[in-house]
Amino acid sequence: RLHAKLTLVGFYFGNDLFDACWAIKSRPHWASWRSDPELAAPACPAPLEEARHFDAVRDWLTKHSMVYAVLKATVFARFRTWEKDREARQGPQDVDMAWQDPAAPQIGTIFTPQDRDLVLDLNDPGIRQGLQITKKAFAAMRDETAKEGSRLEVVLIPTKESVYCPYLKSSGAQLAPIFAQLCGDEQRVKQDLVADLGSAGIRYIDVAPALQQKVAQHIQLYRHDADGHPVAAGYAVIAEAIAAALKGE
Repeated sequence: RLHAKLTLVGFYFGNDLFDACWAIKSRPHWASWRSDPELAAPACPAPLEEARHFDAVRDWLTKHSMVYAVLKATVFARFRTWEKDREARQGPQDVDMAWQDPAAPQIGTIFTPQDRDLVLDLNDPGIRQGLQITKKAFAAMRDETAKEGSRLEVVLIPTKESVYCPYLKSSGAQLAPIFAQLCGDEQRVKQDLVADLGSAGIRYIDVAPALQQKVAQHIQLYRHDADGHPVAAGYAVIAEAIAAALKGE
């Protein structure tokens, strides 16, 4: 049995409020939380789903054809990346925004501000519910880890869009209104959550400043496509920021 002195839990602004809402609503393990009046929102936000064709055939092939599975993970994935890049360059920037660093053209990515803001807009009752659930969950984790002689610490992981907000503004990028709204909405969620963590006696590590510093140094931290996950260099920045914060405690 492990006896951890420290328990690190990541919170990702890109979908965790959305997932928290749906976890309580749909998973039997969390059924007891549904009776809490503070967590009773009218509905969770609708899942973001891309249009799919021939679903039944594709699902059957995925389960029964190794050739199709390999093609799906390689050829089809690359084609979808190309298609998404084409859509970003031709479509409205509030949906997909293709971007290149003006100071280093080899650096670039695709932002999805509309999708990101849908899961951070506190005007949505489901997102507000997700935030309340998140606060309650962290308090429960704090109590459970304390029973085991461990200390809970939360790592705040920003969206790709939020990481780039300061640099985009300082470099004069033309941003759709929804992008600016996203930057503000994520900051408001962070301020609310940080205040609650502080009052609950839970330490946190915000890795956004470290990521933003590297962006300003023209380092490719994310994939060139619309995927919001960092590449190896981005994960290294996150790890180094966590290590530095823990060393300073």
